Amino acid sequence: MIGRIHSIDSFSTVDGPGIRTVVFVQGCSLRCIYCQNPDTWAGCNDKTNKMSVFQVMQIIKRGIPYYGDRGGVTFSGGEPLLQADFIREVFSECKRLGIHTAIDSSLYVESSHLEKLIPYTDLVLADIKAIDPQNSIKITGAANNLNLANLDLLNRQGISIWIRYVVCLDGLIIQQISVPYPTI
Repeated sequence: MIGRIHSIDSFSTVDGPGIRTVVFVQGCSLRCIYCQNPDTWAGCNDKTNKMSVFQVMQIIKRGIPYYGDRGGVTFSGGEPLLQADFIREVFSECKRLGIHTAIDSSLYVESSHLEKLIPYTDLVLADIKAIDPQNSIKITGAANNLNLANLDLLNRQGISIWIRYVVCLDGLIIQQISVPYPTI
């Protein structure tokens, strides 16, 4: 199986707990006005790296000595859930090796994408763009019914969630915050 990979960071401390390898995938259906990675929007372009599960795992495994008890791998993007089948294969191998897994996602996808990954996912960093549906459309170009439904699905499944929310004042982005979402 082949994934469309934008880039891989091998020493992140802001994309989940501990030291992490972060795999940024290509492709996103949103057009957020404050997107940090607009070069990942296209599903494929001349800078896309087409990589196998084996190739990605070779890079992830290099970080094992640094992950400790808390670190691991995070898939980000773009929107990683658009490549759920590929990530499921990588996460399955990570779980076999005892590597913590996380997804950094807007959750603006059909639940079937997310359901494929739930058994292999330790943490979801949920990038909630807006709670208000009209603000969601202004910020992303899409309503927020899918991401809020998926947030509820994750909570019902007992998956750890960190909410990442951009705080705005008069249209100016002033801070991105992360807070744990209490599971039931």
